[in-house]
Amino acid sequence: HNHVLETEGGHLREYDDTVSAKRIHERHASGSSYEILDDGTKITRVKKDNYDLITGDHYAHIKGNHSTTVDGGVRVFVNADATADSNYTIEVGNNANVNIQVNKGDVNVVASDGNINMKSGRAINMEADLGIRMKAKFFSAEIDGSWDEKVQGTNTKTGKTINLN
Repeated sequence: HNHVLETEGGHLREYDDTVSAKRIHERHASGSSYEILDDGTKITRVKKDNYDLITGDHYAHIKGNHSTTVDGGVRVFVNADATADSNYTIEVGNNANVNIQVNKGDVNVVASDGNINMKSGRAINMEADLGIRMKAKFFSAEIDGSWDEKVQGTNTKTGKTINLN
């Protein structure tokens, strides 16, 4: 039930009609290939670079999970044409979290010409093993409830005028 065409250059095209094991396999002499298994699973192997060039929109819907492993770096460049209202939005549905984990290194958020805005429907919690530093031309805090300050070491306040009332 297996129909195979192999060229002199080493290219292969295979149609396997074996009952309960149907598959299609196509392989380039370089080793790049794709295979479609009996259950509909598709496996693509690319031995060098892979390009997807799309001149229109691109939509992907994955019913299950998505996992990507990259041994090198990743760069996502949004709005290469610099048109208005071309934003990068990450939306996560109900009862799910967004987790960023860096095993060794820094997390840097930079807005070269804009603001960094954070808003929470509940609390914003920050914890650091070493310290938290903030630097700005001005600092303003609006508190509708109470301000609790617990300092186990030295509490130093400096400035031209310090009003503790």
